[in-house]
Amino acid sequence: GLSEFIINAEPITTSTQDIVTSVGLKVYPNPFKEKTSLYLNEFAHGEAIVQIVDILGNIIQSHSIKVNNHIETFDINGAGLPSGLYFVNVIQNAGTKSAKMEVIN
Repeated sequence: GLSEFIINAEPITTSTQDIVTSVGLKVYPNPFKEKTSLYLNEFAHGEAIVQIVDILGNIIQSHSIKVNNHIETFDINGAGLPSGLYFVNVIQNAGTKSAKMEVIN
């Protein structure tokens, strides 16, 4: 027969120290051949690590950058990278923000 399944739920509000939860991260153009730009929006001022990671989790490139403005641009050199899908991780304090990028040759 038919039965009724009821779930009562209430929203949960949490607080976190992750400073990059409301920031923007964009790779453009994407896909790209040799060079693309990483746009950081509303990251905290200070040091950040930019990592290019392959789909297996291997770090292909790692760069330390200084965030000075609310909108920063960082050029990514993809020359020499095989075609495929990669991830750009921006690590700052206790938080990480990621975006996909695709290299086409």
